[in-house]
Amino acid sequence: MRESGWLIGAAALVLAGGWLLAAPTAGEDLPSAGDCASFVGTADAPGYAALDCGAEQANARVLGVAEVADACPGSDARPTAGGAVCLGPNLVAGHCYRDDLQMGLVRVTCDTFGAVKILKVANSTFPCEEGDLLTLGDRSTAFCATRAADSR
Repeated sequence: MRESGWLIGAAALVLAGGWLLAAPTAGEDLPSAGDCASFVGTADAPGYAALDCGAEQANARVLGVAEVADACPGSDARPTAGGAVCLGPNLVAGHCYRDDLQMGLVRVTCDTFGAVKILKVANSTFPCEEGDLLTLGDRSTAFCATRAADSR
């Protein structure tokens, strides 16, 4: 098991880029921990849609809701009118993803250039017998991943 720079770099792009676009606004109900959503659009026209976690477009999982963004250490925080939503990625074992600057991590076919395949999702510290260890968000979930081209 190794913590690979390319995976961490991709994760940093996601956290700094695509997921900074939108969050529920005044008048919208705040999501609960475990809910999933899709964050789409641009900085000028952000979009948020609550989705089933199994939906292909569900690229984020709510880790919790806090009174202020600083209460979401180690995760992406979205300020809202009613507090802050703490987010992590919604990645599913067996599926492939790539970074999209507007949408964050998006599910793609595994033959897509630059795709990363999630081999395993676990709640343990050292879960990867194969692939690279990737932790995002609140670090409570670990992802074992490899470049999709390497897993064929």
